[in-house]
Parts: sequence; structure tokens; C-alpha cells
Amino acid sequence: MSGWIKIHRSITNHWLYTENRKFSKFEAWNDMLLNVNYTESKSIIKGKLYEIKRGESIMSLDSWAKRWKWDKSSVRRFFSLLEKDEMIQVKTDNITTHLTICNYDTYQDTCNADETQMKHKRNTNEIQTTPIKESKEYKEEKEESTHALCLWIKNDLKNVSKLKQQLTNKEAERLLDKFDRFAVKEILEAMDNHKDLIKKNISVNSTIQNWIRRRQENNPNYGVKKESKSLTIEEQILKNYKA
Repeated sequence: MSGWIKIHRSITNHWLYTENRKFSKFEAWNDMLLNVNYTESKSIIKGKLYEIKRGESIMSLDSWAKRWKWDKSSVRRFFSLLEKDEMIQVKTDNITTHLTICNYDTYQDTCNADETQMKHKRNTNEIQTTPIKESKEYKEEKEESTHALCLWIKNDLKNVSKLKQQLTNKEAERLLDKFDRFAVKEILEAMDNHKDLIKKNISVNSTIQNWIRRRQENNPNYGVKKESKSLTIEEQILKNYKA
């Protein structure tokens, strides 16, 4: 059997995928392919700025272990096994794990080199069977990048990342256009430390805005943007560390 199929990342939200279970090695490998970056982005973890390229991830060993219902040592041994087979490369520091899928485009590109050559050799009268809609969707997905605020929630905020309705890229942009960026960060950290967060809330976006409004009842200036120049969240946080 040859060829490949295209699987959208939204499959990770399907009830079959989210079943409470311990992952097999094959499921864990597929989960890695579905969760590494498909476009370049940046993220800050504990004050350190990371550049995450296509086919890379900065999820910690603890995060992978939690997803797969494994222990941390099992994840470490699995990564070592994949490294020996030249499937991944792993770099660790005292903050997180920087993982790279080797030959990522072999798994996720729209077509591989052999298939491209085959198409050039086909008879000009042969009908192209690849749906136009599928190619367009892939192009749009490839051009989209994950907002730094969303990545920070996913990687650093254990409780916030469990809320049913996670923050979208557009919601993240609107929040940072509307409120002071450090107020948003402060609220998210407070939410993450709230013991009843998951019981009483569903949406990350709505919860942030409600918490800011409650604080504004006592302090009308809370969360009001203080700078006219629009900076990225990375630039804001780096500026704060330099101050």
C-alpha cells in the first residue's frame, strides 16, 4: 500500500481522540505530528524567548506525559528511541524541551517529491483528482500562525489550558488591542491559580474580560492601555525584563 492521507488537526478534538486512555507508541507519534508547529512562531516561557520553526515544539516532557497518560521517564525513553531511528531531534534546557520532527514535510506537505515527478509525467489528458478546495484550505492553514498568547497558555498555564473554549488567534489580538498587555498576563496567571476556575468557567476569552471588568469596579484605570505604540507581547515582556 502506498500514498498518504491528509488529517486536519481538529481531529484532536474528536470524541474518539479525546477518550481517556493511555496512548500507544504509534498514537504518541501521530500526536507529535499533529501538535508540532506548522508555521514559524515565537513564545516566551519563564522570561526566555523561543523561536519555534515549522515541525518543532517546545512542549515539556511533563506536558507530553500528561497528554499520553505516561510517566515522564517513559516519554524520555520514547524520545531516545525516536532519536536513534533519526525520526526526531531533541534539545533540552532547564526550562523546557525543544523537539524537531526530522523530514517534517514528508508527513505534512501537500505532496512529496516522487508524487510531483509522477504528475509531470502524466498524460496531459488525465484528469487532476485533487480537490481545489483541499489545496486552498491547506494553503490558508499553512499561512496561519499561532498567537504567542495562545502558545503561552498552552505551554505554561495548566488550568487555563483545560477550559473548554480556548483562546483563538483573533480573540488574543482583540484582547491585546483592548486591554493593557500586562493586565491580561496578570489576569491569566490569577485565573490559573484559582481553584474553581474549571468548575465555574468555560471560555478563556470571556473569563479574562469578566475578571478585568470586576477589577475595574474598584480601579477604573486597571487594564487601560498605557502605551500608544502597539508592541507584540514578546516585545512588551522583553521590555519589562530589561527595565
